[in-house]
Amino acid sequence: PENVLAVYAALWLLRELRESFTACNIPIDGPERREFSSQRQALGKLVELPSLVGCLPAARQVSRGRTERNLIRQVSVRLRRREVSNASPYSDLVSWVRQSLDGDAATNPGEIDWAFYGDRFDTKLFELWCLQEIAEEVSRQLAVDPPVLNGDWRSTGAAYTWDRPAGVLKLYFQHSLATVSPRFRARWHKTGDGDRTLGGVPDIVAHAIRRVNNEEYVAILDPKLRQRSGPPTEELYKILGYFDNFSVTSAPFGAIIYHTTSQESHPQYHYEIPENLGDLYAVALNPAARSSLAGLAPIARMLLQLLDISPLFDDGIGSDSADPEAVEEGQVRARLAELQALALSLPTNVLDASRRRVQAMIEDERWLVLSSDVRTMLATSEYVGFSLDVTADFSGPVIGICASVEVLLHERIIDPAFGDNVALHDSCRTLGQVIYATRSAMESPSNEVQRAIGRQLDRMQVNPQLLGGLLAELMEMNTEYRIPAAHRELVTDSRWRSAWNMLIGPEKLLAATIDLLVIDQGAVEEG
Repeated sequence: PENVLAVYAALWLLRELRESFTACNIPIDGPERREFSSQRQALGKLVELPSLVGCLPAARQVSRGRTERNLIRQVSVRLRRREVSNASPYSDLVSWVRQSLDGDAATNPGEIDWAFYGDRFDTKLFELWCLQEIAEEVSRQLAVDPPVLNGDWRSTGAAYTWDRPAGVLKLYFQHSLATVSPRFRARWHKTGDGDRTLGGVPDIVAHAIRRVNNEEYVAILDPKLRQRSGPPTEELYKILGYFDNFSVTSAPFGAIIYHTTSQESHPQYHYEIPENLGDLYAVALNPAARSSLAGLAPIARMLLQLLDISPLFDDGIGSDSADPEAVEEGQVRARLAELQALALSLPTNVLDASRRRVQAMIEDERWLVLSSDVRTMLATSEYVGFSLDVTADFSGPVIGICASVEVLLHERIIDPAFGDNVALHDSCRTLGQVIYATRSAMESPSNEVQRAIGRQLDRMQVNPQLLGGLLAELMEMNTEYRIPAAHRELVTDSRWRSAWNMLIGPEKLLAATIDLLVIDQGAVEEG
């Protein structure tokens, strides 16, 4: 009976192979066709062995009569009585067939290398897919459009580049650390072979140069087209080997990205050095399950950390929302978060120099009425705007200086008008909404939002003509500068300079806003 069971299982596999092959449109030269032929021949030869070929009629009868469980009981009895020589494989066979009949998972695939189009092609395809998805996630976290793939990425250049206020981040595909930057040289040398070093080419290298001090940081990312039942320990140690050989010891960052076919379970593992800067991740991804891409979020945050950029937003608002206003505000928050993170990393003397320059432009009396946060934001915007390369995106510093007048509108008009009423505040999330509601409150208020603002304007005794002129200029600023910067348009150096001239420079829009909403109000209150 145990040999009948073996033949029955082989016939079952042959039937499954034929049905699967028939259901798939496989190219004539496809590796799946070659694999099908190979497995079919192996199983066909198995049932033709002298010790098994006589069992074919009985095995077919079991299949026709659906008496598999009776056969399993017979074999189990013989195994218990130790009537079967070499019992171990037959015991495994009984368990396997029983689990298959019960509809349970019958095997653990263990570590599997894909071979649909040959080992080399499949591995490369997974690596390239990971490269693109990492670039997408970094861009999402930065709230910017993904950069265009650089033309020389296959030779000497980076695949993707982000030029941010904090510095430049680049992703390289299959470059040695030594070719990414001369700072990272291999320590291990081959004896008796001149200057030949023990190299190594990671699949993906992230290289960051911080703008403040030109310090360089790298992260090593290795996609592996293997399925694992636990953390990929061997591959993680390979990353540690890269760290040691290339002297990446002060701030080591790395990740292994391995393959899974699961639609639901996507394990993530995180390792760190306590009380030291460094992260090591292992993340399982399934290209067929978009939900698995959430595993790239901590890796993207790790790459932004190379530039000392904190997570810009954790709730995803501004990235995937269908609400245009939420997208706009998410963009603004992201740019301001970048400026705030940069301000924390700037040397005190650098930021102080920018503070003094802005203070001189708007004059002491106006500077002193601004909050500490607004002063820092203006100083950081000044530093970034006049230190970025002319080809960079200037949306951050543009939003930074525009935010200074937006803060004043909220501090002097919106917050006193609405108090703790969340619903009223939600109606004025964007600068455009604030300007429109304030203008309507001056002309013909038609709802509670506008009436509340109107009452505040009455309390302020603000000059309607002056406020109307100021709102017109603020609307122009919003249309020309803030909205383009918040909508992922590339803000050029010339547009940044125009925005600077309008707000801080000769046109003095910030000064006019301070005068009308703060200094003149002080005179009214004293009177």
